[in-house]
Amino acid sequence: MWKELNETLELYMKKGKYEEAERAGEEAIRVARREFGKEDVRIATALNNLAVVFFTQGKYDQAEPLVREALAINAKLRGIEHPETANCLNNLAMLNYKKGNLKAAEALFRWALEINESLYGTTDLRVAANLRNLADLCFYIGKLDESRRLHSEARKLEGKAIGLGLEINATCESAFFIDKQEVNKT
Repeated sequence: MWKELNETLELYMKKGKYEEAERAGEEAIRVARREFGKEDVRIATALNNLAVVFFTQGKYDQAEPLVREALAINAKLRGIEHPETANCLNNLAMLNYKKGNLKAAEALFRWALEINESLYGTTDLRVAANLRNLADLCFYIGKLDESRRLHSEARKLEGKAIGLGLEINATCESAFFIDKQEVNKT
């Protein structure tokens, strides 16, 4: 049932029905805790998904504890070098960026990038999204040369992906996503 609730959350998000998405996300967390216990990767997925709903609405203070709990669960159960842990780090970085905690955001963006580069190499779109997020932050804080370099690296990766016929969403917030493949595996 939690999986269906997560899918319902995603559908409401696509339609811009955030209140309904919040309700589905909150229920998904309750069901996951009841069905799977205190700590389970499915709880982390549900927490992260609800955090995305709050983030999208600018409710950063509501999103942050959810991302932190999802990060703690993923790090404990899956390890630091896991795509979902990197996703949570990126999401926490994005929250810090939006809240003006720029040093924390930069460190977290770099950590997520480092994990994804070690997992996927330097030719993956997840790496390109991490590069673009870090590049945008660097531009914002005045590290213009680094921003240009990172944007250039991201464009090269995205260009390779276009050559392979892959779909690209190259916005700053593109890495703040619900990983459907991970949800469907668990």
